Amino acid sequence: MKKNIFRILLSVLSFNALGQVVMPPDSTYFYNQNGTKNWWYVQKDVFLYRMNSGASYTMAVNATIDASQYLNATVRKQNRIKFNSAASAIQKALVINSVSTAGGFESASPAVSKVKNVAYATSGFNETNDLILVRFAPNALNTATALTGFMNRNNLALFHQPFSNLPNPDAWTFIFKINKDAKGTPYSDVFTVCQYVSTNEIGFVKNCEPDMKMFEPSGCEIVNEFANNTTSGTPDGLWHIRNQGQVAFSTFSGLAGSDAKICECWGEGYHGENVKVAVIDNYGYDFSHPEMIGQFLNGWDCVSNPPNGLAITTTTYISNNSHGMEVASVIAAKANNNSNYNTVGVAYNSRILPYIVDGNSGTAIMAIQKAVADGADIINMSFGNPTASSATYSPLYTEVDNAKLYGRGGLGCFVVASTGNNNVNGKFFPAADFNVFGVGATDASDYRGVVPTWGWSGGSNYLIPLNGEPARYNVVAPGTRIYTSWTQTPLTTPTYVQSQQNGTSFSAPIVSGIGAIILSKNPNLTVAQVEAAIQNNTDQIRPATYGNYNLYPFLPGYTDQTFYGRVNCIKALNTVPVGIREYYKADIGIKFIRFSENEVGVFFDKDFNNKGCILNVYDITGKLLTKTVIDPNLASYMLNTDNYVQGMYIITVSDREQQNGQAFKFIK
Repeated sequence: MKKNIFRILLSVLSFNALGQVVMPPDSTYFYNQNGTKNWWYVQKDVFLYRMNSGASYTMAVNATIDASQYLNATVRKQNRIKFNSAASAIQKALVINSVSTAGGFESASPAVSKVKNVAYATSGFNETNDLILVRFAPNALNTATALTGFMNRNNLALFHQPFSNLPNPDAWTFIFKINKDAKGTPYSDVFTVCQYVSTNEIGFVKNCEPDMKMFEPSGCEIVNEFANNTTSGTPDGLWHIRNQGQVAFSTFSGLAGSDAKICECWGEGYHGENVKVAVIDNYGYDFSHPEMIGQFLNGWDCVSNPPNGLAITTTTYISNNSHGMEVASVIAAKANNNSNYNTVGVAYNSRILPYIVDGNSGTAIMAIQKAVADGADIINMSFGNPTASSATYSPLYTEVDNAKLYGRGGLGCFVVASTGNNNVNGKFFPAADFNVFGVGATDASDYRGVVPTWGWSGGSNYLIPLNGEPARYNVVAPGTRIYTSWTQTPLTTPTYVQSQQNGTSFSAPIVSGIGAIILSKNPNLTVAQVEAAIQNNTDQIRPATYGNYNLYPFLPGYTDQTFYGRVNCIKALNTVPVGIREYYKADIGIKFIRFSENEVGVFFDKDFNNKGCILNVYDITGKLLTKTVIDPNLASYMLNTDNYVQGMYIITVSDREQQNGQAFKFIK
């Protein structure tokens, strides 16, 4: 087969030998089994490429590149560049030339769609890679050398061969990788190879097609609360979750895209499932608020009956003092619950461990200790002051260190705090402690939270770093006019309230919620990995206003007022590999029986289910498909899989605390 020297079917542009720009075709195809052409349009603002051994090789975001990502959760571990819609042909070509001539470059692949010129933002395109899928004609492989001959004729290497114990071996699919020539250049792209194979291997091959991403991209998950806000005249009232540049507060409209990219993470199927967030705060929590029913776990009142505190198992709420309650709602207020309220939590399937403190270090220490003992994954502290002790051996910060060292079974708790609202350059503790993830605030126009028109006369604190010192503050997040839930007492006749609040107190729980989303995708991450995913994947907002993000050689990517940038949930999530919680594998009293491809039985003994269980079903990518709460004391549970497409699934059954359980692979 002829070598395609210039890779003309790359999804973007490349140089030819004369230095002229070669436009890729608008469309391409592979053959269906009946010989008809299956047409696709090339997505020209996306460039997919792979480095040797699937290494990461991302490019800096600039005027040409909107996003550069490492797709490490995919089999071929490719990299992806999304070009700016205004980038010129020559600008795109320069980027591609830089990548394709870099050491370790292996292959490039087109991104394609069924709609011509589909907008990148709709995620309406399919990614391909350097693999092709081939089904052979009956008896085509009836000699030992037939497969080798096919690969040699078409410059292919075997990536996967059907398993030897499968019946009717001619019916199954082989997977091949496109070889490179002696200079290390891929012979061609997947569409051209399949076109060639289908044309020149008639009678030997039944069909050949590129390996394409088969899961439909979800984009932004729409929740009922968006419609509630539109009805009330503020279509972007939940602007921190989805900002379309419409009215977010009174008559004020924000800047489209200045949100934390939360609904895109929901669209990927992650909402904080199985994650516990400890909210350490003042005053109390109302378990009966319609937005928070079922969202609280048992907590602890560290103010009542010291030194041992008092368990919180139901509403413990001081009259109209709502700070802790509102912070909790930013994280976990229920979605799609048919209430009349516009609030929805960033990680609305997470659960809150509520702890009441009084502003003193002693109660905060008690709360941190109890949070770790209760299995908290994340600790949110929306409080502090400029003079709180940060000495190396201060007991409070020793407890923070312990939480990060010993929490989550040694993986570490993600500890988040707010940087304060005094609009000053200075340290605000505990956020300024090196082991706490400090969060400042932005408004709906991507400015640091100081603009009076958004109803906040104060502003988010900032910090000029000391030479050679690590960053004390980490990121900024939306913090002006954030919808929250609270209760007007007396509790005998409560009035349930929503309000829009300002301050870093409400930025911190947005970051805690993002941490919960990340841990719902991979609960096995260390706290350092969670912090890196969030801090290293921000949007560096308004450099003309807030300064050069590379001003400090000892803190690359940092600027005084917005730190490492405004959080971007989907960018952070996309860097995290899929992970499913591993459980202790001993015989703990759970047995699985596959009755048919549509029914799986789960059987309990040894009192494993005396308090109830959680059953989760994941697809092969690790995305959570369903979550079922199994009632206590049942001896068995039948899982019906009628609605599942063919494929492999992972079923986990665990106790209510998600500490012990068993996993089972199910193939339909």
